[in-house]
Amino acid sequence: MTGEIYRQITNPQPAPSNADLPQQRTKLGFTINAAASHLSQWPSVISRLERGLIRDEALAATYRQWLADQTPQNAN
Repeated sequence: MTGEIYRQITNPQPAPSNADLPQQRTKLGFTINAAASHLSQWPSVISRLERGLIRDEALAATYRQWLADQTPQNAN
C-alpha cells in the first residue's frame, strides 16, 4: 500500500474517464439516486465517480456491468 501511495504522489495519474456512465444511466432512464441505491452507494459517491473526481475502478466496473444488465425504464 505504501508503494502505491508513493507512486501516486510522485507520478500522479488522473482518474479514468467515466463520462460514459452518466450518459448510459440517463439513456436508460435511471436517476443518480436509483443507480446509487442499486449499487449500495451514496448518490454523492456515484456523482463524484461519474465526474472523475474519485478513482474507484472496481466500483466503475460494477456500475458499468449493472448498466449493461438493465433495460430502459418507462418514461410514463
